[in-house]
Amino acid sequence: HAWSARLHVPWIVEAEPGSWLIAGFEHISHLFRMPLFYALAGFFAAMMIARRGVMAFVSNRLARIALPFVIALPILAIAFFNVLRSAPPDLSPMTQALRAPPIPGAPRAPLQVFHLWFLVYLIWFCGLAALAQRAPPILWRPLTRLYRSRWTLLWLPLLLMPAIASQPMPAQAPTALAPALWPFGYYGVFFALGFGLYHHRDALNQTRRGFAAITGVCVIGAPLFVWGIATDAAPALMVGLHGYLSMYLTVAIWTLGLRCFDRPIPWARYLSDASYWIYLAHLPVVLWLQVKLAQVAWNPWLEFSICVAGTFAITLISYAIAVRHTPIGWLLNGRRS
Repeated sequence: HAWSARLHVPWIVEAEPGSWLIAGFEHISHLFRMPLFYALAGFFAAMMIARRGVMAFVSNRLARIALPFVIALPILAIAFFNVLRSAPPDLSPMTQALRAPPIPGAPRAPLQVFHLWFLVYLIWFCGLAALAQRAPPILWRPLTRLYRSRWTLLWLPLLLMPAIASQPMPAQAPTALAPALWPFGYYGVFFALGFGLYHHRDALNQTRRGFAAITGVCVIGAPLFVWGIATDAAPALMVGLHGYLSMYLTVAIWTLGLRCFDRPIPWARYLSDASYWIYLAHLPVVLWLQVKLAQVAWNPWLEFSICVAGTFAITLISYAIAVRHTPIGWLLNGRRS
């Protein structure tokens, strides 16, 4: 965010002028990063229910998702407070607003969960998935036909568009503790997609056959999407691009993953195990590094590289030393050899 020409959200550090190359990477990655996560979460939710039953699934999700959320939220709040307190007050409009005296009579801001919002909605989706197991089998038959249709990838992105159209472009993450409606119509579609793909894995063959076409749409549409953000293009165009690119990028990366990671790869498994901790811990590290780098005025690309490399180094080293073989790691992922 700090070095982007068009910020995705208000940020503690705002470089002037920002890079449109970094902005493009930011906006394109937001099209598939969390959608892919929720699609994979839905797939493995269906797998766990099929193998271990609904009650074991609910118990596991409470232990692996709800409990880490409750523990991590106050710790992260303290970490964010300390980072903000160390930042110069004139660093950005955000730091200025945070240091300003409260306005009498102004409504209180809703309770924020920071980047842990992904856990809040994952809890909701898992709960809905558990409840859906009590639905009569006859209700699933139309969905089975849809998964097997050759036109699925043409109409599926249309399901995303009402939720996309309800938010300003680019949409901000739903960081309030109280759930918003639009993530259910956006991220919930991806969770349901992954959940259904577990039961209809033959549908993945369609994505393999259409991989070249899907990739071609992404290659053409991605720069057009960034251009649309830069020029404030027509909302209808941006909603359509967002819906199709989000779905197609997610499907393309899923398909590519099936091709490249179809066998055990030790380093990939290690990063997979570490990813939960990295996501929980990364944001305070990112903010701390950005605050420090904002005070030295180096080349923006050098600062960006230091921030990315430093965040990965700190979170990976802390995972290896203080998480993987400790109760923290057992809580997040279970025991690892």
